[in-house]
Amino acid sequence: MPGEPAWGTFSAIDVRTGEIRWQRKVPVPMAGAALVTAGDVVFVGQGTGTFDAFDAESGELLWQFQAGAGVHGGPVTYLVDGVQYVAVAAGGNHHLDTPRGDDLLVFALQGGEDRPPVRPAQYPEARYTRHGPVRPGAVRQVPAAELQRGALDRPSAPR
Repeated sequence: MPGEPAWGTFSAIDVRTGEIRWQRKVPVPMAGAALVTAGDVVFVGQGTGTFDAFDAESGELLWQFQAGAGVHGGPVTYLVDGVQYVAVAAGGNHHLDTPRGDDLLVFALQGGEDRPPVRPAQYPEARYTRHGPVRPGAVRQVPAAELQRGALDRPSAPR
């Protein structure tokens, strides 16, 4: 709302239990997706223009890149010739009035003990309570045989 303080909450939720594992309060509402790698690194963009990497287990901010425009795109990862890459769009958001741009950022993920650590600013821990029950398994998986055209839209006929 115009004139009101705004922020976002980034939450890591254990999908098996519904438990919030950790949270971070970010300075601008979030509009993009997050990506978790097999190495337990979470990538997410911020409206302030940063592209962040968090430790999936602890929530520690590991790395940060200033793109200059709101990073609201969902990051993707891919492998080329044995090198893993992470890519994300940084274009800003008209509705959230974040800095505009037209960049596609691509980073190669490489290990290495010889590189100096990056010391980005820390986001404060957020407090967000889930509303309503979490019921893992409450959604019914539909067998492929039932997915015939219209089979889910009409009640089955008595036999």
